[in-house]
Amino acid sequence: MPDNTGKKYVNRNMINNFNNFKQIIQPFLPNRVVGCESTCSTYRPADGCRKHHIPFYPGHALYMKAISQNKRKSDKLDARTIAELLRTNFFAEAYAL
Repeated sequence: MPDNTGKKYVNRNMINNFNNFKQIIQPFLPNRVVGCESTCSTYRPADGCRKHHIPFYPGHALYMKAISQNKRKSDKLDARTIAELLRTNFFAEAYAL
């Protein structure tokens, strides 16, 4: 989770549980947003963020692949790419959930 300058604060794998996620990002709120690639499992984090008033941005999967063009694929690298796209205003937002 980088800030506006690109400094990274959190970069780790975690279980797919919104309460665990919220506990990890709690020290950084309210000055953060959440972005992820829009897939069939995007609704759960979107609903959790909406419930807790955390800004959430679903990314358009096709356009994000066209922008990032990473040769290597990993969850940590994808998360860093999404954070950089959000930070630099190149995040291709999908329709609102």
